Amino acid sequence: MQNRCSELLPVPYFHLVFTLPSELRTLCYQNKRLLYDALLKSSSETIQDAARSKFKTEIGSFTVLHTWNQELSYHPHAHHVVPACGFSIEDGSPMLLPNGEKFFISTKVLSPLFRGKFIARVKELYYNDQLHLSGNLSELNHPQNFEHYLSKACRSNWVVYAKRPFASPEAVIKYLASYIHRVGISAKRLLSFENNKVTFLVRSREDKSKKRPFTLPAAEFCRRFLMHILPKGFKRVRYFGFLRNHGRLTALQRLRDFLKSPTAQIQIPPKICCPSCHSSKIEFRRFIKTHTSPKFEPYTSNYQPNNTC
Repeated sequence: MQNRCSELLPVPYFHLVFTLPSELRTLCYQNKRLLYDALLKSSSETIQDAARSKFKTEIGSFTVLHTWNQELSYHPHAHHVVPACGFSIEDGSPMLLPNGEKFFISTKVLSPLFRGKFIARVKELYYNDQLHLSGNLSELNHPQNFEHYLSKACRSNWVVYAKRPFASPEAVIKYLASYIHRVGISAKRLLSFENNKVTFLVRSREDKSKKRPFTLPAAEFCRRFLMHILPKGFKRVRYFGFLRNHGRLTALQRLRDFLKSPTAQIQIPPKICCPSCHSSKIEFRRFIKTHTSPKFEPYTSNYQPNNTC
């Protein structure tokens, strides 16, 4: 926590959470190492690609994997802490990004992009015979069943939460740091162990995050706790973009020098215009639905641009 707080820049920070849908959690649990890695990489690439596309900027983030909720149920998700700055992908110059109450890229854009990247990684692992499928997932060893399983997962809600930290970036780092070397629950949340039952505190989302006691049989408590132990050697904390380990100190110093300059300005995203009529309103004429995601059909040679494109 002290190391990360010492690297904070004088810019707004955003807290993003990428969550896998419930349909994929059993698959994820049977393939922890592979799919945890896919979750961290896919969510990071989603942020990076969206920023490159909209602002022509490489941004940075550090990521922490969590696999539990307040009741210790299995709930894999990735936390990202993202500063509102970066470097131009064209000339490498430092850039400031919009820093309003909401993240500078809409979650409506991030959610399908994240879904596509994660599903593509899962398919690559499957067709390379790297996934372990057993128990109630054994029928997925047939490719047709597996494709149907992924199609159903694609139709569910892929939640991407993005908002500025409620208190400060330091508060988010403190929250994430508290679980880096500990699994699932802290000792201060444990209330009692009586009659072979464990009682601990949980926050209630329905009641304005008020804390309430929650009781589980001892065997069930142990089962839930053990679900969140990571594969040996797996790194739950990752760094991406200009915050990756190679070159991080140099990048942070360049940004600090830039932010002290009175000429530092917020980068405005360039408009996408038609190369013929220069209109910024572009309409996709037709798309083809597939079993995975919509793919736009390229224009044929007889297509003629006009002033109403």
